[in-house]
Amino acid sequence: MVHSPTVLVLFYKFQTIVAKMRNLNPSQLTRGLPDIPFFRRVLFLAHEGDHTAINDIESGIQASPSRLLHDTIRYRDKLRELIGPAALDHRGIVREENVFVIIISPGNYEFMVALCAIIAVGAAAIPLATTLLPEEVLYFREKFNSALILTGSGETERHDTIRQHLKGSENENHAVLIQLPPPAEAPAHVFIDRNVSFHSERPALALFTSGTTGPPKGLIHSIRYFNAFVRELGSSDDVFLYRRPIHNGVGLTDIIRYMLRGNRVDMIDWNSGPERVWKHLQQEEVTILTGSPDFWIRVKEYFEKEISKGSPETLQKSEEALRRLHTTRSSGALTMPSTKRFYRKQMGGRGFVIRFGTTETGPIGLETSCDDQDDSSVSEGRRISYLMQPLPGVEAKLANGDHSELLMKTPTMFTGYWGNEEATLAAFDDEGFYKTGDQAYMQGDTFVVEGRTKVDSYIFNTPVINCDSYKVPIYVVETAISSLPYISESHVLPISDSRLGSRVAAVVAYRTMPDEMPAKTLQSLREDLSAILPISQLPTMLRVLRGEDVFPRNSGGKVVKRKLKEMYFPQSQDPSLEEMPTEVQICDFYSKSAPRVAKCWDWAGLNC
Repeated sequence: MVHSPTVLVLFYKFQTIVAKMRNLNPSQLTRGLPDIPFFRRVLFLAHEGDHTAINDIESGIQASPSRLLHDTIRYRDKLRELIGPAALDHRGIVREENVFVIIISPGNYEFMVALCAIIAVGAAAIPLATTLLPEEVLYFREKFNSALILTGSGETERHDTIRQHLKGSENENHAVLIQLPPPAEAPAHVFIDRNVSFHSERPALALFTSGTTGPPKGLIHSIRYFNAFVRELGSSDDVFLYRRPIHNGVGLTDIIRYMLRGNRVDMIDWNSGPERVWKHLQQEEVTILTGSPDFWIRVKEYFEKEISKGSPETLQKSEEALRRLHTTRSSGALTMPSTKRFYRKQMGGRGFVIRFGTTETGPIGLETSCDDQDDSSVSEGRRISYLMQPLPGVEAKLANGDHSELLMKTPTMFTGYWGNEEATLAAFDDEGFYKTGDQAYMQGDTFVVEGRTKVDSYIFNTPVINCDSYKVPIYVVETAISSLPYISESHVLPISDSRLGSRVAAVVAYRTMPDEMPAKTLQSLREDLSAILPISQLPTMLRVLRGEDVFPRNSGGKVVKRKLKEMYFPQSQDPSLEEMPTEVQICDFYSKSAPRVAKCWDWAGLNC
């Protein structure tokens, strides 16, 4: 793109004014983008045709790669002003590597501009959920010594509350709303400055894994994380529908991956229900769709309960929308065979892919074949496993022979846990493979990754239940239930859930206290526990023993939890909560009906 000398002169004058404000030398202040593969690919896409890269449905913005780069450069100038000259070198790049900027924004276009601008100035981004309490946000700010807190333009109430908490401190002005400049009539020339480059291990992103009884554990991804997705090119005719939390590692990576491929990314609110998803699928040419098992089940159920019984025209459009999908992927937990079979049938036999990865390794890991048949799943008694192969660039092995912990190396591997060298060292073996904590075995040259196991996993030798990314310590929940005066005995179990992976289920026996005993309901139990436990650890399934019901015990008197599970929460090989006995009480995992004020770490600083 060629611009007149007048435009370039005006742009240079603007840079000079900005530089003087910050005591920077305008002749040295870089006007280009850092020389890293991430920005080189976006610039390449801008030169190739400048199609729509990001289609922000909620904001009504359709941005090309060129516009994204122009807005990135201009918002980078704003960041330089906000960060201040003391933290910048003569080029306008942050001097120290560990400079973090928090972003509290939905997954939309302005988030992407802010993210790219943070990388362009040499800092690292911390994307946080828009629903976090101010105290939680300020905890992250202090923990990472964050320079700024950027809040989405639509999050004014959250922004004002955070500023109120900072009022009177020297950091009050460090919380700012993201305000993108209007599109320039004569945008500046965009180029790569080969004198500004970052080594691949420079920190660029902080993500979090759920804690058990407190704040989540922060981990660092480097520039390598963003550069890893420039290995493939796609078609601008392909459309990826994005509906995931932006602070979730998988969600963020999906946007970057498909944008860098040259596909159009359609963004809708991650809280959008299946009706909104179907409406977009019916009206647009979506060809790529990803999501968690819960997402896929909700979309499937809406089709079966609403669309299939509605107008023939809507049904036809919906069936055509499914047949257009050539790339579908589920991740976050093992997807049940019944879900996979539904989409394979509706998509004309094309593969429904299941991917295994972790926040630490990045979303790149193992994956089922897109050409597989239903034999990609292996049923062993009451356990479901999947046959998976490492994706390109991924190395995988077993820790100890035939049947043991799965270890991986990936191009998007994290560099370490923030401020916790001991945990970082313990996370890797002697060859640098990350210890996933998941069990697997080999079948030929294919990994068989197990879904449900006897105990989900352990933290410090304490069994935990992995429920929708939250790690719930069984002992802590059992102790809390047992402390209630009307409970004589209680036990907590992980129960398979096709949406969440596992649920926290309690089996309890009540004392004989007719005048004091509350109603024997799951809701009353959750209300009484809400003062003790965070919401993410409250049981969402309950079985109350009555009459002749007993706890199965071995000869030593110890409760046998395997038999307890089989007796009171029986499930098939393809589990569904609908098959539970009527005596089992169930509630929504994300129910916020517990009557109390929200407190810090109710949702472990993640998807609250």
